[in-house]
Amino acid sequence: MTATATLHIVFHLSAALGLRKALAEVGREETVISFPDDLAYGPIDPPDPELRNAWVEEQLEYEATQELAAETQAFWTAALGPPRSTRRVAWVSRRVASEYAGFLEVLWRLEEALLPCDLVDLTDFRIPAGKAGVDQDGRALSPPMRLAMSLPLLPAFRILEARLFDRAEPLSPDRLDGYREMWRRLRAENAPLRIVEGDELVSAPITAFDSLLLSFATQEWQPIARVARQALAAFDDASLHQSGDLVVLARIRALAATGRLESRGDLSGIRATVRLPSRGKGPVGIQ
Repeated sequence: MTATATLHIVFHLSAALGLRKALAEVGREETVISFPDDLAYGPIDPPDPELRNAWVEEQLEYEATQELAAETQAFWTAALGPPRSTRRVAWVSRRVASEYAGFLEVLWRLEEALLPCDLVDLTDFRIPAGKAGVDQDGRALSPPMRLAMSLPLLPAFRILEARLFDRAEPLSPDRLDGYREMWRRLRAENAPLRIVEGDELVSAPITAFDSLLLSFATQEWQPIARVARQALAAFDDASLHQSGDLVVLARIRALAATGRLESRGDLSGIRATVRLPSRGKGPVGIQ
């Protein structure tokens, strides 16, 4: 009897590398593919790579990768091409906006092709936060546990330790319908950003992170990279990953361009510095 082929679908290149290593260590010859785009920002109706690249260059003022179209086409060929008998398994954390958005698009495309998909849900999966210890009487103490957050943050030995690839389960019809309706709504809204709110992914304006970024600016000059790091750390403190540095840095530059921050240096680089406008001064432009 021929074993059923398995195709694992992940949403970050480092996640693919770690999962391949874990599968190889237990002798499982299964394919792993990684969705190449971040659908938490930019147009998604349709999520055409050329339209998305144009949006990135216009809205984020960043030179988009020209490989995206080819990488996206290769991904969909690998995801949709194998026969229906192939078991498709998506790995996702609903705490990560980019994974959530990519997962919803994958489900949408698979459903259109009448292809089922199982799920490894890492949203609430926890791992040890340190090493086991002993108390003063020599009794073993278990380490505290923390949220794993996302597959890219899990080394291969953690995947093996928890046998995560054996946790894949089919989606119930109700849950599948809920995800499809969520993505239908998000596609129709076609907002600049998508963020995690509760258990759902919701549309958000391009200014969604501006207040947070301004809260980390001070009257002293700081590198824009430091302000960005503090904002990204704030996402982690809330056990969410709402965005990457591409959007965050673009918004810092936009805040400087509109005078809500003062700036020094070339804002196209990460060594530029920003601060809150000097007391008694109105909004200023880029210096």
